[in-house]
Amino acid sequence: MLLTGSGANALAFLCHGIFMGAQVVMVGNPTRLPKALTTKALCVIDYKAPDLARQLELAFPHGIDHILEAIGFDENINLVLPLLNPNGQIGVYGCNGRTSYGIQPFQGKSSFHVYCRGYEEGETHDLVIQRVRNGALKAQYWYDSSCPVPLTDIAQAYRDLQARKALKYLIDLA
Repeated sequence: MLLTGSGANALAFLCHGIFMGAQVVMVGNPTRLPKALTTKALCVIDYKAPDLARQLELAFPHGIDHILEAIGFDENINLVLPLLNPNGQIGVYGCNGRTSYGIQPFQGKSSFHVYCRGYEEGETHDLVIQRVRNGALKAQYWYDSSCPVPLTDIAQAYRDLQARKALKYLIDLA
């Protein structure tokens, strides 16, 4: 599986994919890629690498069956469409560029499937909680639970998230 993105959602997809037995290659921001390696990604690739297409060809010598696009940028998909196997699947989760998202189907070598609607967090809530409790998902991939942010500092926490100083924060409501 190819996973594009390296934010909190992408790391969650990575963890779930690995839990389900997928071999996952992640393309993302180089500052976040070390976290992906700790979750046992097969390999991680800098999205700004000048030879990104070549690195993906090497990572997927037999093509790609599944792509999960966690950012919402069509250039990510269009770059790898030539590697998508016949009847491959693309899941578009990211919401950047939703109104102008444009997959170029003739870049692919065959027909493929696209899924981009109907993600309901509630349908997986209990499963996620179960995986956290049994240790399959580790919260420390997203935030440092030993340093919760007081509710009074939530505005600064949001600014820090926007500045990409963290993936998530644990907010102390007490």
